[in-house]
Amino acid sequence: MADSFRVPSRSLGLKLLLVCALAALMSIPAIFVGIVLWDRMSQADKATNEISQTVGGQQTLLGPILSVPYSVPSPDPKQPATPGYYVIYPDTGTAKAQLNVKTKSRSIYVVPVFDSTTDFTAQFSPVSRAPQELPSNAIVDWARARLIMGVGDLRGAKSEAVLTLADGSTRAFEPASEYQGGAVYQGGYGLNLMAVGAADLVAADKPFSVSTQLLLTGAKRFSILPFAKSTSAAVNSNWPDPSFEGGFLPGDDRTITDKGFAATWTVPYLARNVAAAQALPNLSFDQLFQRDMAIKLVKEDTAYRFIARSLKYSPLFVGLVFIAYFLFEVTSGKRVHPAQFILIGLAQAVFYLLLLSFSEHVGFDWAFLIAALAAVGQIGLYAGAVFGSKAYAMRALAVFAGVYVLLYVLMRLEDYALVVGAIASFVAIALTMWMTRNVDWYGGAQPQDATLKGA
Repeated sequence: MADSFRVPSRSLGLKLLLVCALAALMSIPAIFVGIVLWDRMSQADKATNEISQTVGGQQTLLGPILSVPYSVPSPDPKQPATPGYYVIYPDTGTAKAQLNVKTKSRSIYVVPVFDSTTDFTAQFSPVSRAPQELPSNAIVDWARARLIMGVGDLRGAKSEAVLTLADGSTRAFEPASEYQGGAVYQGGYGLNLMAVGAADLVAADKPFSVSTQLLLTGAKRFSILPFAKSTSAAVNSNWPDPSFEGGFLPGDDRTITDKGFAATWTVPYLARNVAAAQALPNLSFDQLFQRDMAIKLVKEDTAYRFIARSLKYSPLFVGLVFIAYFLFEVTSGKRVHPAQFILIGLAQAVFYLLLLSFSEHVGFDWAFLIAALAAVGQIGLYAGAVFGSKAYAMRALAVFAGVYVLLYVLMRLEDYALVVGAIASFVAIALTMWMTRNVDWYGGAQPQDATLKGA
């Protein structure tokens, strides 16, 4: 049933423009909330890094490969020879890792850390003593041939690393100080190299196989480089929320449950796209880093990420609430002062602060429920007081509850957030146009009766 009301002798058009300007202005507090959010995220990252340093940090593992130093004499006798490394990768290699993940806390921040047990095997073909990959005048120091392995952070080593040969004999790895700490990849992940003598294995001119086990601790990220021409890897863990990344993703047979995950990788020679043997000026394995098999243990969908996403839509939600108050003003004939709109905008800014503060203690979902109930109750009951009617209070509570449900949906539906936000904006503008289609926006000097059909 249509409602009849007297249009105030003022310009509702100018009032709507003022409301829009205030909505834009009240988006500024969201910027300050964003600054607070950034500070809390920085504190969380700092706590994560501090804990990571105590257990070894991100771990990247390189399985056994063969390295032989060589030098190329300079045409100028007064100039030193150019050094390099002849690197030979195994024909096939396997890596089987077991990650036992637990959490450590610092203040209110919780960081997942892991104990890892990784078993490597590698099979090598006989090594050619006349490698085509080297310059014809290269001088190869076969006596210094070594099997090397790499570990992201040796501070996480829990035991000595021992190489086991096919006949059951063992050799202990030592830090490869002559390699100056190994290679550093531009993405920030590094390798510390360790080595064991292999001159006799090369001199035997026969195929050979080796195996070893690494016991390490670490945090945040665990990855294995494709160290052989054909590499297979398997990782099992009790962590239920892995994020797979790197150059290769695991196969379709991976399983993820609330008790953990199991994943396998197979990297064939062509997919690895790295030669079976290389002449390198230094032992930097950039190409292998770009093709690693990695698991990230830090959750991506944290409360901070959800809140940051919601702040992007703060102008939309401030605008929706302001438009709702404006429509209540039009239909009720009550005047809402700009100062009251500012109070409403500040109440919405406080919602984000409540959401941020509670999410650090009770989790995002419960924090959103608490903050939303507080905000909806506050601005809904305020509407009842402003318009002097319990009916308007109930309408406001219903409308604002719908607005915050929409906000929650937008934060959860990352892939469809833009679509949902665009549709919500379209519906809000269409509804406002329909409800105000008979309003005298100029607000004539003389009172006149008007009817909002369908209002």
